[in-house]
Amino acid sequence: MKRIKRFWLVIIVIAVVIISSALSCGSNPILFTIHVRNDQGAGIEIRVEIDTVHYGPYANGTTPTFYVSPGSILKIWDVTHGAYLPFNTGGGALQYVINADKTFLVDTFAAGYLIQIV
Repeated sequence: MKRIKRFWLVIIVIAVVIISSALSCGSNPILFTIHVRNDQGAGIEIRVEIDTVHYGPYANGTTPTFYVSPGSILKIWDVTHGAYLPFNTGGGALQYVINADKTFLVDTFAAGYLIQIV
């Protein structure tokens, strides 16, 4: 009887070790850190849209941080004026700028109103 109990105890311990090992070996997603600074001007609030999730609004002078994965779609909504801010590498009034800095590539779509992290 003791041998049977010991046998099942060993089997259970091995099964628990295998299952916990398998659960802890999940793939780690690659995430990029993006800082979005609102420099649109006093009184202008923006909302950051990553894929289908909306964050904000953020007042002028704030810099929220986001973690995005490759394939994410990023858009900036001007809450004050009710329009998307166009993407522009040089910046300017009512535009936003992304500095890739050799961390990720940026593709522009839809007349420059959104970007996709690739």
